[in-house]
Amino acid sequence: MTDVLGLKPSSSFEADKLISRGNPKPRGYSHWDLTNSDDIESGIELHEQIDKLLVRLEPVQDALWDLAREGYFANWSCVVYSNVCEPAVALDRLFLARLLKLPGDLWIDVAGDGSEDE
Repeated sequence: MTDVLGLKPSSSFEADKLISRGNPKPRGYSHWDLTNSDDIESGIELHEQIDKLLVRLEPVQDALWDLAREGYFANWSCVVYSNVCEPAVALDRLFLARLLKLPGDLWIDVAGDGSEDE
């Protein structure tokens, strides 16, 4: 994936590599992950977070679709921390149109922010 896309992954591993030193079981699949930051960025809207990835992936969208047709699985996995004062995520039509040009489904995990007002 790295060679095909010309992008360095945030994390990756190959199938049949050991899970860990303490677990001698080999992995049954390969994994290639691209994130926009190592840490959760508080106060940044979801569409801004995904936009950082879109800017990097849109130039290689043909290669991504080729990989998807070959059987590679893609998804957009997001976590949104919400509270009672701001419980919504807004994704406008132009943003969604950009996202639809790339393979993968959008998975949004919504969690509370840990405040007592939940």
